[in-house]
Amino acid sequence: MKRRKAKERYSTLAYLYNVTCSTVSAERIDVAIVEQYAFNVKGNSITKVAEVGGVIRAALTAQEIPIIEVASQTWKLISLGNARIKKKEIASLAAQLYSIVCETQDEVDASLMGVAVRLALLDCNIMGRRAESLRKFREKLSGVLNVQQKE
Repeated sequence: MKRRKAKERYSTLAYLYNVTCSTVSAERIDVAIVEQYAFNVKGNSITKVAEVGGVIRAALTAQEIPIIEVASQTWKLISLGNARIKKKEIASLAAQLYSIVCETQDEVDASLMGVAVRLALLDCNIMGRRAESLRKFREKLSGVLNVQQKE
């Protein structure tokens, strides 16, 4: 029984690798912004998160796509103004601030990471702790984007 479940899991991971590679090729992605691993995940979920994250990172690396990792607190602070916002409040605030409406929480999170990237690239005038996070994130982005533009 365990062997069959493991084989199914590995097949799912291989499928995810192939889909990621083909999507990257088809969409001509220049850079990938990925959320850093969350270490507060409990139980077997941490294994699944690590496996999926590793497969996605491996597929991006195989396609020579630069990866910028961003902590969830960073994109939340930049896009929502609150690094410690409760998960159940994120979707409603995203809809209120940016008219972002998605089917799943993961889609909302990805959309807000995109908002954080846009804010960082637009050189917005933001004050306080949020400004410091924005500055550091902008430096990360600039480093990767400048290298790509020179190539």
